[in-house]
Amino acid sequence: MAVPVLNIPTQELTKKPKPYLKVKNLQRWLEDLPTANLSRSTEQILEQLKIINRSRYPAHERIYLLDTLRPATKEILIQLKQQLKNPQLPLGRKQKEAAETLQKILEEMAAGYKCVVSQFTMYDSRKESEDMLLREAIYNSIQYLARQLVESYLVYAPEPYDVWRELHQLYNYAEQVDMHNLPVDDPYPDYMLPVAYTIELAYKRILLLSLAAPYHMMQNEAEEIYHLMGSWTDACNILPVINENIENEFVFDLATDAAPRFIGKNMDWQPVNGKMLDIKGVRLRIDNLLQQFLQHETIEEIHSHIEIQTRDMLLRLAQVMEGNLGRKSDRRTGIGNVRIAVGMN
Repeated sequence: MAVPVLNIPTQELTKKPKPYLKVKNLQRWLEDLPTANLSRSTEQILEQLKIINRSRYPAHERIYLLDTLRPATKEILIQLKQQLKNPQLPLGRKQKEAAETLQKILEEMAAGYKCVVSQFTMYDSRKESEDMLLREAIYNSIQYLARQLVESYLVYAPEPYDVWRELHQLYNYAEQVDMHNLPVDDPYPDYMLPVAYTIELAYKRILLLSLAAPYHMMQNEAEEIYHLMGSWTDACNILPVINENIENEFVFDLATDAAPRFIGKNMDWQPVNGKMLDIKGVRLRIDNLLQQFLQHETIEEIHSHIEIQTRDMLLRLAQVMEGNLGRKSDRRTGIGNVRIAVGMN
């Protein structure tokens, strides 16, 4: 069985990190964190994460240190996101700095849990408690990698390099060892959901968001759809592509750094490890929600601006889930003249 190939920081060759950090020491350090000063606390958290990720710790100690840092990093991420609420595009200097810092924290948190995954997957055999920690590490790695994508979509920035490949690798391994559907204890979720937290839920949620063409959505709608899809992952199935007719389907290749794509008529797609997303159940739920809004609209029950925005978002979502915004042909390189308007009087 192939272990996931992940991007992790180079670690020092010393047997023990210096100084050696224990959970109690880290908790005391967090108590002294200057939380009233976002800039300083962010800088210190990032520096601490970099030290931990680049030092050699046993897997079980590393994950406990990372879990201890999660509440503090969550608060910092919330404050950074406040600076990016309804941003002007392109981002101004301060907002760009906030977006870059947010990505750095997410990247380091993901890197820490990926280190744990790499350590545990190298074991010849694991105890039940170690399997549980591995499951948690894969789940959190996917959560932080997925959040990197979400935050990129929210400011219409490019997807971070290699994130999709790592997401595919992590899920593929979890599925092979049959732990993708086992529940995970997540005391610090980004959203409270009415379903059990699993590796499959975390993975499906970001897959479904990518189908929604987030770069075509209005500002902040990617966040709303990400939340919505968390409750609908049970209506989506991941199927292997084995001599299947994939025309007019959403597919993805676990061997690539790419999100799912819509396959139109006569489009060529040769995957190494292909998967198909069956989203008939998701489409049905969108249609049901839309019917509720449209029924209310006929009797003039939709009054608020928020309700109108939600209805319009669902209409766009229904359209894209039918593949209407998917490319109908492969990309090709071409040469031509382009005129650009740089200003208007």
